[in-house]
Amino acid sequence: MDGKNIAKVCHNKEQKEKIFCWLIYLGCFGFFFFLAYNVPYCHDEWQWGLPERVELMKNGFQDYNGRYLGNILALLITRSVWLKAGILGLFSLWLFHVMGRGIIKKGAKEGRTFFLLLCAFLLLSLPKTLFCQSYGWPAAFVNFVPPVVFFLLYYNLTEQTYWIDKPHYTRAEAAAVLPLGFAAQLFCEHITVFAAAYALWMVILCGVRFKRIYGIYINYLLGTFAGALLMFSNGAYHNAAAGEDGYKHISLSLGTLLEQFRTKLWDDLVLNNWILNLLLAAAVLYLLGKREKNRILSAFLGVILCGYSTYSVYHRLNPAWQFVGRETVNEWIQVLLALAFAAGISLGIWRSMDKQRRLSTVVLYLCAFAVAAPLLAADPIGSRCFFVSYVFQCAVLLKLLWEILKGKKELFLPAVCILTAVLAVCVIYLRMFDIVGAQDRYRSQLIETAVESGQKEIILPLLPYSDYYWTTVPANETWEKRFKAFYNIPQDVTLKFQ
Repeated sequence: MDGKNIAKVCHNKEQKEKIFCWLIYLGCFGFFFFLAYNVPYCHDEWQWGLPERVELMKNGFQDYNGRYLGNILALLITRSVWLKAGILGLFSLWLFHVMGRGIIKKGAKEGRTFFLLLCAFLLLSLPKTLFCQSYGWPAAFVNFVPPVVFFLLYYNLTEQTYWIDKPHYTRAEAAAVLPLGFAAQLFCEHITVFAAAYALWMVILCGVRFKRIYGIYINYLLGTFAGALLMFSNGAYHNAAAGEDGYKHISLSLGTLLEQFRTKLWDDLVLNNWILNLLLAAAVLYLLGKREKNRILSAFLGVILCGYSTYSVYHRLNPAWQFVGRETVNEWIQVLLALAFAAGISLGIWRSMDKQRRLSTVVLYLCAFAVAAPLLAADPIGSRCFFVSYVFQCAVLLKLLWEILKGKKELFLPAVCILTAVLAVCVIYLRMFDIVGAQDRYRSQLIETAVESGQKEIILPLLPYSDYYWTTVPANETWEKRFKAFYNIPQDVTLKFQ
């Protein structure tokens, strides 16, 4: 075959791969749009759908919280199921895109289909508790997913800072990070604190490496600090710190910090991510096997990584199992094991990755834990707070696999395997939420019919698969009043769920 024919074949192959990648994007948006359309309004949405929340917005969310952009999105998604589906679908697609761009921009053209499919798989294989409080809770999604997207945009843009001799940015990029950094700060408190700290870190790193500070780093620092100042100027945080807020509490006492450290972080940060743990451990150990000459160190890390990832799988199967009978001692053992696993992954990355990329990868992995640090002082917190940490760890896994697969042009079989897994998970979730959505619409129809006929008691069915979305049954009298107001049910009507 002559050169022209070879070039033609390569061009046709690349064109087919581009088409397939576009189909993946389309499928990703369609899946998350369908999912969001069928996820029922639950809990917080009953409040955000009321006129009182519009009045709260007109008052600048005074003494409520500083999540100004997240609050506005929460108002929008409760105005229409189509808006809910569109907003959640677009941000899910955007997150999928920025995760993929973190790898594909490095030049892995032959493997872009594989990496896009892997991104999709990772975004679908998150633990059930995290799924419930992210994709399954619209009001939480709009506060905890957009800032992750905005941060990754900046990280991808400036990752070259860790290895390049002299960074190159356009004026448009340098200008764009200012509003990007500002906007990212108006969604979620612990990500706000983290993003400001990371912006400062990048300024210091730039100064140390290049002996000068470029405008893009200064602009992002100014944007994040201005956004953080706006968020925390809201009176709600002063009230929470003073113990005067009925819901939020902020405490910097050593006892509180230690208790939070022991009981509230590590399950959602590491232990529950059993699929991700297995893949991270396998990727790191594969690279160590190829590149690490110190067999004792490799064996030691192998024991830690294999042991903990196996334990995380067993914990998924038998969560009630404990190392010892005393709860406090058992919790500290779990903390130490999680720390050992995190240290093992970090050391394994440092010892096995290309010197040019290892610092940025280790920093991103450590960011998964640093972003959770402000949660030590906050209460209440839930699985949704750790969505950002899960995504950071997924991004690290993608970088590790790129390190393993770079230079390999034939990834057809791995891509087929990942595609099969993605399709299987999609079919399960699509069928599940098709049933949930149909039942939720039936429940709304029952409410409408009962209210029109003047019934004084309404019996509503419980929705199926309730572990995969947030609560759809009012927990107490206060929430029942909000539920009735949201669905236009007279307050004197008795509700029963069965």
